Amino acid sequence: MATVALSGIITPSNVVTATSTTTLTNKTLTAPTIASANLTTALTIAGVSGSSGNVLTSGGSGNPPTWAAAPGANSQEFTSSGTWTKPSGATFVMVEAWAAGGGGGSARRGAASSNRFSGSGGGGGSYVQRLFLASELTATVTVTIGAGGTGGAAQTVNDTNGSVGTAGGNTTFGSYLTSYGGGNGKAGTSAGNIQGGSGGGVLATASSTEGGDPISTTSTSSPIVYGQFGGASSVAGVDGNASGWGGGAGGGGSRANEARGGCSFQGGAGGGGGGGIDSANTAAAGGAGGSNAGTIGGGGAAGVIPATPTSAGNNGAAGSGRQGGGGGSSGGSTSGVGGTGGAGGLASGGGAGGCSVNGSNSGAGGVGGDGLCRVYTW
Repeated sequence: MATVALSGIITPSNVVTATSTTTLTNKTLTAPTIASANLTTALTIAGVSGSSGNVLTSGGSGNPPTWAAAPGANSQEFTSSGTWTKPSGATFVMVEAWAAGGGGGSARRGAASSNRFSGSGGGGGSYVQRLFLASELTATVTVTIGAGGTGGAAQTVNDTNGSVGTAGGNTTFGSYLTSYGGGNGKAGTSAGNIQGGSGGGVLATASSTEGGDPISTTSTSSPIVYGQFGGASSVAGVDGNASGWGGGAGGGGSRANEARGGCSFQGGAGGGGGGGIDSANTAAAGGAGGSNAGTIGGGGAAGVIPATPTSAGNNGAAGSGRQGGGGGSSGGSTSGVGGTGGAGGLASGGGAGGCSVNGSNSGAGGVGGDGLCRVYTW
């Protein structure tokens, strides 16, 4: 009998082949081991090293394996314009974008015993969301964040109408996605109820009176929104309309109504209308800003009626989160500056300013809230 001695580690290229009658005696075969070493050490010995938390990735046919960071979820939030860089190993990218809200309008400064209409609230910006394959996107994408619209300036000249706010800016993710800003609040005048700022749409920008498309028209009423993807159309002198993903409309300017801002489920809410003064010299409160709670108002608190005929108007409160700013109340019936509209929260419209009697400034409109962009990668 022939005895074969075994030594070393048996590998796929080191096998025992019998060329004649061969018997293995007095030998115990054990699994090959590398003493005092873990897998990382073993791979380092083989010429491949990595850091803690890395994963080993095949290099393909004929190529050595490599260490790489383990793929995982990644999120980035842009509150100001910048550049998004696609993470290594990304498969899917989801983008959310909110546009900015419009600024509220300021109110009229006019003579006693005349009708003085307040400014109207700014409209909310829209919300859009889309899922991409990472391969559809370039390595870097420019992100532009819409700036909130400025509020109309306080009126400092007797017998003069207020000033309009400015529309909210669009938020864009390169050329891949655009979210449209809310419409501007309108100026208070001496006659006629005032349209609120219209809501920015998912598919189109807001116009002066209509929300972003889609809209429908009837022969008996102003354009109205249908479906959840349009920005809310504006209303004269009354509460703003609501929307699903588009922005809510601002509260309309009036003499006495406390016109509240319209709500939005996903977009920005509208700002509240300001407080006016009627020909009987009755002062009025402002309207609350809209919210995303599903009911009219619910956002920034309105300025309340002045305590006395000579008191200054009370300012509207700023919106918190996606809430519109509250409208400022009028000044006192015989003197006192008008209240200032509150600033809109995220993507939401600013509140309108309140009216005043000649000799006192009217209230300025509140600024709209800036937009936002979030990018999720996995």
